[in-house]
Amino acid sequence: MKKIDTHRSRLRAMRSCCVLLAVSLLVWTVLAVGCKTKDPVIPITVLPPVTDFLASTTAPTANLVFLRGEPLDDETVIIEVMIQGQTTSSDIYSFSFDLVLSNPLLAELVTGSELLGSALVPSGGQGTSVQVAQNGDRIVVGVTKTNGGSGNGVGAGAETIVTFEMRALRGGETELRFAGAPPGPSDPLAEDSKGDLIGSIVFDPLPAKIVSLGT
Repeated sequence: MKKIDTHRSRLRAMRSCCVLLAVSLLVWTVLAVGCKTKDPVIPITVLPPVTDFLASTTAPTANLVFLRGEPLDDETVIIEVMIQGQTTSSDIYSFSFDLVLSNPLLAELVTGSELLGSALVPSGGQGTSVQVAQNGDRIVVGVTKTNGGSGNGVGAGAETIVTFEMRALRGGETELRFAGAPPGPSDPLAEDSKGDLIGSIVFDPLPAKIVSLGT
């Protein structure tokens, strides 16, 4: 009886060793296969936009018209013409100005990309008109209410007058600076419902920039 128990003990020990060996071989096989098939870890580098917009260094204050923008894709930026509230005037009816490009060979207007913003709020049967066109080194902008009636003010915060897109044509940079219509030096305009200049509204005197790394 004692011999049988000893034999059984030896069998159990042998089976345990076989199980441990099999498990060890399986683990090593899985590890070996995993090491061979596992994809290498590649660090991700976040690259800067190929085309970017740099705002002017002027701090937004009430009654200031200024430019804001951001990249839309590698070649295009969206430009937002903004007005900072709360405005002194409650009868803003129209805006008329040019944006002068210091390097018109670098960027061009995307024709048909203009969209009316929320600064002018039509009411009582009024309509709106938005015109944005390029003429040489100038982006000519006109935004107005139509069909008479009164203008409106802009509350606290900034509202968009108009947006449009600019496409980079090559590497480099170009400034965008507010100006009046040629010929001769003139000022950009904000007018009330009577067609009078709104003197409290001022346009950013410093330029913004479009910067392109090229394509």
